[in-house]
Amino acid sequence: MPTQKWKRPEEGWAKVNTDAGFDAENGTGRSGVVIRDHSGAVIGAAARWFEGVQDVLSAEALAAKEGLELAVELGLPRVILELDCQSLMKLSGTLQR
Repeated sequence: MPTQKWKRPEEGWAKVNTDAGFDAENGTGRSGVVIRDHSGAVIGAAARWFEGVQDVLSAEALAAKEGLELAVELGLPRVILELDCQSLMKLSGTLQR
């Protein structure tokens, strides 16, 4: 897949980017979150380790949840959640063609 350049959100919005990893052998997952404002400045970031993760889709969903929870903690009123997991986007109804 070709690499896509990060696109800034409109002024007054923040973009929540998440990603996850999954280890099927150990049933563990990990997530990374970066939140940036319209100027591209990082306004929040987090990483977390998860036990008892069933599959990669679950790990991606946990990462998205972590990102949205961080946005709430930071008091961000308007956010865009950007995912790289098409299966999760399809489930959430956010996959755009």
